[in-house]
Parts: sequence; C-alpha cells; structure tokens
Amino acid sequence: DVHRYFYPYKQYAAQSVADGEIPLWNSEISCGAPFLANLQSQVFYPPSAVYYIVPMPAGFNIFIILHFFLAGMFVFLLCRQWEFSFSASAVSSIVFAFSGYMLSVTDMVTSLCSAVWLPLALLLFDRALKARNRAKYAVLTGAALGLQFLAGEPTILYITVFTLLIYGIMHVYGKKPKTPFR
Repeated sequence: DVHRYFYPYKQYAAQSVADGEIPLWNSEISCGAPFLANLQSQVFYPPSAVYYIVPMPAGFNIFIILHFFLAGMFVFLLCRQWEFSFSASAVSSIVFAFSGYMLSVTDMVTSLCSAVWLPLALLLFDRALKARNRAKYAVLTGAALGLQFLAGEPTILYITVFTLLIYGIMHVYGKKPKTPFR
C-alpha cells in the first residue's frame, strides 16, 4: 500500500500545493476521484506539512520517522503521568514505538499516524479527570482526537474513544488500574 497508494497520494498533494492549487480532485486515479474528500489523503493533517517543505522522497521518510518518534514520546509522557519510573517509562516508550503492531502498520500510513495519538489522548484525558482546570485538558483531549481523525483512520479513533470511555468509567467508580513498575 505504501508504494502504490500512499506515496503517490502524498506526492500528488505536495505537487498540488507547490503549484498553488487545492487538491480537490485527482484525475490521475482511474477516471478521476475526489482527493480532498478522501480522509486518507491527509491534506489537513498538520504533520503533512513536511511534504510541502521537504521534497519527496525525503519528506515521506521524515514523515514516517516523525511518527515513530511521537509514538515513543507520547508513551513516555503517559507513563511519567502514571508515575512509572524513568527507566520503565523509557522502556515502555521504546516497546510501544517499535512494537509489532506499529512496525506492521508502517505499510498503512493512516493507521500508523492515527495510532500515534492514542497515548496522547489518554494522557490528556487522564489529566482532565484529575486536574482542577478540567476544561483546558478536555479541549486538549478533543484536539488530540481531532488530530487522530485527520490522520485518516477512523477505526483507531473509535478504539481510542472506547478506551477513554472505559478509563473514565473506571476513574469515576474508583477502580484504579494497577500499574506495576512504579
């Protein structure tokens, strides 16, 4: 999928923006297809700006590497929020960023991009449940979910919302998740 679907999409978007056009329609696929309306085009996904700044294929490589870095960083921050030790947080971040799932979805760019935002959404939601300024973190949680939506894979967004729902229910009813390695 990367070479025959996602890479040409990114290249088409980057070329359209470089030409000063909004990529509404892609006439190069079949007999033409909506481009901007396709969620997988990721035109409005903020990290896609890499394609508009750095030429392809280097921009594509930076885009993929950036998401592995973000995955590790967000898990590290989440583990520190949950008061894991520094070393446990570091190991957790490496294990998540380079887990079998994350490496396998490198071929499905939208799944990779969406999965990266799950730990950040959970971190911000946890802060919204525990902080005095709940509205601020609730809005930031919504922003993380919005980024996950713009990343192009709604199934992972549904999984994240379901996870936040279960986590919120556990928080309300006093069932604290057991966390080893503190």
